[in-house]
Amino acid sequence: MGPRLLVFGDSLSFHGPEGPCAADEPRLWPNVAAAALGGTADLVAGIGWTARDAWWSLTGDPRVWADLHHVDAVVLAVGSMDTLPSPLPTYLRTGLKYLRPDPVRRVVRKAYLAAQPRLSVAFRGRPAVLPAKLTVQYLDTAVGALRVLRPELPIFGMLPSVHRAAAYGGVHTARPAAAA
Repeated sequence: MGPRLLVFGDSLSFHGPEGPCAADEPRLWPNVAAAALGGTADLVAGIGWTARDAWWSLTGDPRVWADLHHVDAVVLAVGSMDTLPSPLPTYLRTGLKYLRPDPVRRVVRKAYLAAQPRLSVAFRGRPAVLPAKLTVQYLDTAVGALRVLRPELPIFGMLPSVHRAAAYGGVHTARPAAAA
């Protein structure tokens, strides 16, 4: 049996052209990459995940701790969300699902989704969801922790994707700093 990859990702890791897919969908890039190596992939990911979420998963998810004993490599495929415009606070976006009653949540979410692209353009993509400095800090800390646990474990990182999403007004000014 080939190598087993542990992939920390964002929604780009499990969204296909038709929408979200189960982690074992063979067309998802983590599974395509693992299959090309003759192995398998374990995907740990979430919608809107940033480098901070990957760190929290690494330190707070006992399933990840168990997987670390059995994987042959780790892929840090987070950071794309970090670079997107966030003129409204991240906690507002992530906290919308907790609003009650349901009609209030739907109205507030609709207003947030309408404001996001306009504010992204008006503020020229600033601020980003996470500043590049914080993304680097979370990724460096994750790599350091993995090196303590498994010094020989290969760790790979991916550059943030390029976004031209209408939901962000087509603005993506924070990517170059994060990629650098």
